[in-house]
Amino acid sequence: MFPSQLIQVFADMEELGVRPDTSIVRMLGDVFMKLEMLDKYEKLNRKYPPPKFEYRYIKGKRIRIRVYPDDS
Repeated sequence: MFPSQLIQVFADMEELGVRPDTSIVRMLGDVFMKLEMLDKYEKLNRKYPPPKFEYRYIKGKRIRIRVYPDDS
């Protein structure tokens, strides 16, 4: 998919009120970085911040795991 098409699809999703998945936000952020559109990249990260937790299933139990652990 070309970057312009990805941006158009994302704009349509926002117009329809569809909340994008984290993988879609990450792909669009990569496109903005490659096209050197840093202002749009920062705006995207403010609107859709990366998740702090993720849920995984271990032995049938749902467990919450921190995705980006603190440096300290």
